[in-house]
Amino acid sequence: MNFRQMNYIVVLAETLSFSSAAEKLGISQPAISKQIISIEKELGITLFNRSTVPFTLTPAGEEIVKRSKEMLYSQSQLQSIADEFKKGNKGRLIIGISPFRATYFLNETILKLREKFKGLEIVLKETTSAELHKLAVDGKVDLAIINQPFDDTLLDVIPLKEEKLVLVVPKNIAQRLKRSQIEKPTLKSIEPFPFIALSKTQELRQMLNKLCANENANLNIVLEVNGITTAWNLAQTGVGATVVPMSFAENIKAKNVSLFPLETVDSVRKPAIVTKKGAYLTKYTAHAINLLKNT
Repeated sequence: MNFRQMNYIVVLAETLSFSSAAEKLGISQPAISKQIISIEKELGITLFNRSTVPFTLTPAGEEIVKRSKEMLYSQSQLQSIADEFKKGNKGRLIIGISPFRATYFLNETILKLREKFKGLEIVLKETTSAELHKLAVDGKVDLAIINQPFDDTLLDVIPLKEEKLVLVVPKNIAQRLKRSQIEKPTLKSIEPFPFIALSKTQELRQMLNKLCANENANLNIVLEVNGITTAWNLAQTGVGATVVPMSFAENIKAKNVSLFPLETVDSVRKPAIVTKKGAYLTKYTAHAINLLKNT
């Protein structure tokens, strides 16, 4: 079995769909079906159980896919080393990051990387924390930035500066709180006012729920949004209060809002740089890590 065939079975194992795998690989569905049959015949084992919907990996298939991923990753590492020496400063750096953090966290780092490596191509993979973790474990990004805690069994972890959460209070609400002699609002004190929260699947929403439970606060949630930037913009127009990371608020000009840090242990996020455990770090990756550590 060659590397191309290994890639076929890995992609099929990830999609569990011949049509999706064919589309991802850029070949026809009959072609990948034929390849899988050929591989199974060559190995003398069945890799995929086609009697279920969707089909599943057999125990042998799970082990073969696992080893194939390892070999494909080793091949990509060798190619990275070769490319670094062959292409000089015309390499490629893939960074995994959440969409909201990408709006402010990497700006200075990218500028400095581009200054040092003029021909460097930088690719941002913007997705959820769970997907970023998977991309890092699979070695599909050179580095990723995700919040702890997470399973670090297959990752090398470099902690970054902690991020405090801040309560964002629109001017109209802040004035009413002041009239009530509340100088330092808390989640409990803003219960009567409209609140903008992230969707229930978001990590920040889960932190907010925990903070509310600790304060016995029952927020008046009038809007649920998917992005921190959206919540921030709505707060600035006076729709309601919200909670964002302080590092985000510090990098975006505040208009018509007041910021109040939430001073509890549970209101602190702990971001970290992660790379696949034992991965070869190109000079671009190593330099990016050094820059981010000092951000």
